[in-house]
Amino acid sequence: MASRGYFFVVLHALVFASIATSAFSQLSPNYYDYSCPKALSTIKSVVEASVQKERRMGASLLRLHFHDCFVNGCDGSILLDSTSSIDSEKNAAANLQSARGFEVVDDIKKAVDEACGKPVVSCADILAVAARDSVVALGGPSWKVRLGRRDSTTASREAADASIPAPFFSLSELITNFKNHGLDEKDLVVLSGGHSIGFARCVTFKDHIYNDSNIDPHFAQQLKYICPTNGGDSNLSPLDSTAAKFDINYYSNLVQKKGLLHSDQELFNGGSTDELVKEYSDDTEDFYEDFANSMIKMGNIQSLTGNQGMLKALESRFAPAYYDDPSSTLFKLQQQGFVNDYLTEFERLAYRICKLALQPSSLTQAAALAKLQETKLLGHHQNYYSPPSPRYQAPLNPNSPFLKPNTTLAPKIPFERLTSGEMALRRDHGRFYHCDDKWIPGHHCKPRLHLLIADEDIEPFASHLDAPSLPSDNFDPLDLDLDRYPIPQISLHAIDGTVTPDTFRQYDLPHQHHLVILVDEGSTHNFIQSRVTHFLYFLASPSDTLRVMVDDDYMLDCTTSSQQLPLSLTSSNCPLVVQTLSWAFNG
Repeated sequence: MASRGYFFVVLHALVFASIATSAFSQLSPNYYDYSCPKALSTIKSVVEASVQKERRMGASLLRLHFHDCFVNGCDGSILLDSTSSIDSEKNAAANLQSARGFEVVDDIKKAVDEACGKPVVSCADILAVAARDSVVALGGPSWKVRLGRRDSTTASREAADASIPAPFFSLSELITNFKNHGLDEKDLVVLSGGHSIGFARCVTFKDHIYNDSNIDPHFAQQLKYICPTNGGDSNLSPLDSTAAKFDINYYSNLVQKKGLLHSDQELFNGGSTDELVKEYSDDTEDFYEDFANSMIKMGNIQSLTGNQGMLKALESRFAPAYYDDPSSTLFKLQQQGFVNDYLTEFERLAYRICKLALQPSSLTQAAALAKLQETKLLGHHQNYYSPPSPRYQAPLNPNSPFLKPNTTLAPKIPFERLTSGEMALRRDHGRFYHCDDKWIPGHHCKPRLHLLIADEDIEPFASHLDAPSLPSDNFDPLDLDLDRYPIPQISLHAIDGTVTPDTFRQYDLPHQHHLVILVDEGSTHNFIQSRVTHFLYFLASPSDTLRVMVDDDYMLDCTTSSQQLPLSLTSSNCPLVVQTLSWAFNG
């Protein structure tokens, strides 16, 4: 009885395993219809947004799917980073500093998990669907992606170097490479049409444009400007003449001997694939149909399904390497290289700690979490989330004679409204506009949040000719009605070139001469020294005498003006009317 019961249990397990394998080992376009109906639409929306933001991203996502499937099947292994037990495929020759779009895949994964309510869709399936949606977003064909892949937990840079076809391959090497993955010559030609979009680096086509003879000489010459013999390895060139549109121009370029890569031009170089290239160069419909079929075929390469994925997961879960202490490693983690490498390793360890639910959604959050762990390791207890201390605000003196009696302070921002008369009164007494301190060159008021509102009742004058004439040449400036007679003024900042919060310097090259321009809000007109006008050959014409007040104490005379002084401020031409000052004080 005991032995019969034992065999019954074993037989039951084998039958269950067989049922599971037959039920889940086949890929299907409807795989997520019940577990996550919003999965495909979510992937499509993120891909479309990414391609809309950067057209090149469509080619990058398509290339990720290619390079994933050609290394031990379509299992998402290209997404795995290096660890103590994994030599990442990202470091392979075909991917290093070349493969891109990983951040978009992360965005898709996050959005899909939120739409599904839990992690349901594998990263391998995300790559397959994102490749299809990228092609469609760039004007190419669509197809039904078969789904149900499981993600690999291992990766191999050595396998990637041996499996991904190189840009210098000959036709026979390309045919052999594709045959090793269960793909024939037609698949080779049609899948190479993926080079209808995207860019390639100089290092991948440098030998082709300098040493090959099966290339249009004018096309090669154009590329040499982008890709010099020495350096420039990272410079980019489009793979065909319409790199942001999925079309048949790739094949038309091959017929014209304008293939960017050596491996591209090998498809039309007197070999067995010439006729297919000619066919696709004239027939978009045939190319689209065959491309869709070959993409489905490539997506089936050694995909992990059913028990295969389960066994991989069990091996990862219970392998001896798993029994280390991720908490201890995390608390001892220190930055040894790049910041991104440190954050990546921090995130990987954090996810392995069951009770540490850290999923930073941005680089800033990740850095903050890393800082918390570092502080905990060092034994510090500083609170990094304390609110920032308010800026120092110097209190206003309510008894100051320079404050208006009805001056009020807003609840948050103290402000002071000064008319032109009040501003002149402060100047008369040698006080700052922003505080009651005595004006001294180089002195600054104590910092405080201060809003100065000047009276705008008086319209600005286009020039001194528009201003009302002064009563006489002999007058006391303090006796003037400032509301009626706004006196032309120039500040001492403009005289001695002092830089204050109310001024800034602008450097210009009129007539090829260096000129320093001080823009100062304390001056009412545009002024220039007479000796500067002679030096720069500016034409100054005689004008009515304009008396200019300096620091409320001295007067200067302007007898000439220049109507069109050509200056360039912040890349804009600004012809100005300027008054010529002779720096001779009359006061």
